[in-house]
Amino acid sequence: NIPKDMVAGEHCGANYMYPGPFKNCENLNDFTFAEGITRIPNALFIGCSGLESITIPDTVTAIRTNAFSDCLNLQSVTLPKSLTTIDGYAFSGSTALREIILPDSVSVIGCGAFQGCTGLERVHIPAGVRTGEYCGNNYYPGPFNGCSGLKEVTFGEGFTTMPDALFWNATGLETITLPDTLTNISWKCFA
Repeated sequence: NIPKDMVAGEHCGANYMYPGPFKNCENLNDFTFAEGITRIPNALFIGCSGLESITIPDTVTAIRTNAFSDCLNLQSVTLPKSLTTIDGYAFSGSTALREIILPDSVSVIGCGAFQGCTGLERVHIPAGVRTGEYCGNNYYPGPFNGCSGLKEVTFGEGFTTMPDALFWNATGLETITLPDTLTNISWKCFA
């Protein structure tokens, strides 16, 4: 059971010298979050290849840096309508993930949030979302960087601005239908 007030250390997940509490627990395949948890801590389940499916509780508003990165067998993630922020690299390297539906409440997707999720084929982007600060420069990739399997993208009603570097280096995109409400395509969106 993950306590509702659990926090990871200040540098947890910043690099491989500061691993998260369950780093590489390959046999971890089931857990529960305590009622009332509001954020998933940094690097909590980094490298937990036994995880296949996750349902984030309705009380969660933020998924922190590297929370589920390198969970190689993670295929399904259900995100709550309360979620507002997905920090950088939160799901990076989770190569079995096939689809992600970002709820309309999400306003920020961090740099590299889904980087290297090569199995990701479909994503829904809500209206009003923006990317993390600095996304698109050499050190801070776009949220879907390296998602070579990404083919289908849908957008929330009223979508007006493509955020910076949103699909930077998402080399698998073949066709994308831009919404009629779109008025701005930001820096390096499709670079």
